[in-house]
Amino acid sequence: SDHGEEFFERGAMGHRGNHSLYQELLHVPLVIRLPGGRGAGLQIEDPVSLVDVMPTILDLLGLDAPGGMAGRSLVPLIDGKQGPGARPLYAELTDADDQVTRCLIEHPWKYIHHFTLGTGLLYRLDDDPGETRDLSGVETARAARMRDDLLEWTGKTVPVLEPAMPAILSPEDVERLEALGYLQ
Repeated sequence: SDHGEEFFERGAMGHRGNHSLYQELLHVPLVIRLPGGRGAGLQIEDPVSLVDVMPTILDLLGLDAPGGMAGRSLVPLIDGKQGPGARPLYAELTDADDQVTRCLIEHPWKYIHHFTLGTGLLYRLDDDPGETRDLSGVETARAARMRDDLLEWTGKTVPVLEPAMPAILSPEDVERLEALGYLQ
């Protein structure tokens, strides 16, 4: 899955009501089934990212990933040769009101920054997996460094996009999107 669902952890149900980057929406399993049963039954606890999917597929096909790609192949991890190693993980969200939120996870630490509000939250996931205790006022240096790292990443990766042309949807497409809850 590309996201989890909330079950009233913060007063919302689903994934569209709360517009957050908390673990109940981010921490989801990645299941890979390879030909011939390669890696069958293997459970890997190391955090990975959706950006790792494309380099993994290319590696499995024997193709090189384009330079500058953010993700990395998980094949060595699947084959038990090595772990992906510690690295920062990022997530971002722009909601329907154009409120921008991004987060940086450097396990066990997680920093969430609300760009529109200019505020940040810091959690220690191993001690507080439910993200209920904001430590940004206690761990001020860590929060500031993670905020700066997140801002630096944002400056490197978030392109300035031209306004998109509105999509022209058929009545069937609208009906499907409404059934999935994406349109009201």
